[in-house]
Amino acid sequence: MTQINNYQNYNPAFYGMSPKDVKKEMPEQEKNDKMLKFIGKCSDVLNEMAERQVPENNKFRKIFVAFDIPKTRNEAFISISHDEIEPKTLRRVAVQVHHSNSDKFYSKYIFKGTKKECMNFIADTNNHKKMLDNVFELSKRVDEDYD
Repeated sequence: MTQINNYQNYNPAFYGMSPKDVKKEMPEQEKNDKMLKFIGKCSDVLNEMAERQVPENNKFRKIFVAFDIPKTRNEAFISISHDEIEPKTLRRVAVQVHHSNSDKFYSKYIFKGTKKECMNFIADTNNHKKMLDNVFELSKRVDEDYD
C-alpha cells in the first residue's frame, strides 16, 4: 500500500516504481539502490506537497508519504509537521514505522528547521540514505517487538 497524505492513494507506476520492485533474490546492494531511488521519489512528492500545504508560519496539519517496507509487515511514513516548541516558525522532518497489525508507531525526528530548510533537507540526495537507514532501523525495532 502506497499512500500520500490523508490516506489518498496514488499510483506508484506514475512515479516510476514502488517498494515491491525490491525482490528477495536481488543482491543486497541492488535492493538498497532501488530503495534509495524509491525514497527519492517519495521525497519529490513530499516536497511538492510541502510547497502547497506547509505555511511559512503557524501550525498546520502534518503531511506525509507512506509506503510498505519490502519483506516485512511494516509501513513507513516520512512526514513534515510543525515543531511543538516553536510552531510558529519551525518545522520537523520525521520517519515513523509501524507494524500492519498495530497502531503503535516508532518514530525519529531527523531534521528541524524552517519550511525552506526542511524542503532543502528532503530534496538533498545525500539525506536519502539517512532517511532509508532510519526506516530500516525503526523497522527492525518494530519486528523485535512483534516477533
